[in-house]
Amino acid sequence: MVKKLLCSGLLVSAVLSSRIFGECVPKPNSTKREVFSSVVTQPERLNSPAGLIANPAGIEISLKERAEEVLATLLDYEGTSAPIETKLKGTIRESKTGCNVHLVGHNKRGKVEIHGTLTGANFQATIVRQIGKETYSETVMIRRKPPDVNQTEIVAG
Repeated sequence: MVKKLLCSGLLVSAVLSSRIFGECVPKPNSTKREVFSSVVTQPERLNSPAGLIANPAGIEISLKERAEEVLATLLDYEGTSAPIETKLKGTIRESKTGCNVHLVGHNKRGKVEIHGTLTGANFQATIVRQIGKETYSETVMIRRKPPDVNQTEIVAG
C-alpha cells in the first residue's frame, strides 16, 4: 500500500515538474491540448414566471500546441449564454519560470493579444483588447480544467 502511494506521488511530482521546469513545448510530431477557465455561473433574476436563470461569466482559453506553434480559442462570457469568441495564433517557448505563451488574434470588437506563462495548473496572463480606439488590459490567473478525452496529448506517427 505504502509502495503504491509512494509510486503515485512520484509520478504526479514528475508530471508537474516537467510542466513547471520545462518540457512544455510538444515534440514535433505531437499535439497537446489544454483548457484553462475562470468561468462561473451566476444566477440572474428575470421578470418572468420562470424566476432565475443561470448565465456564465469569466473567460476560457483552449490551447492546441504543436511544437512551438499554438492555436487558441478565447471565450469571453459576459453574463450571457453566448460568449465572444476570439481565434488566436502564436508561440510557446520554455523558460526558467514556466512556459511563455504569446498569442494574437481578432474578434468582432478588434485586436486581442495575450502574453502569459503556464506553470503547473495555472495560466497567468495579460490580455490586451483593442476596442475601437481604446485599449483595455487585464491580468488574469486561470486554472487548468481537468483533461477529458478531447484534451489529451495526441502523438502522430
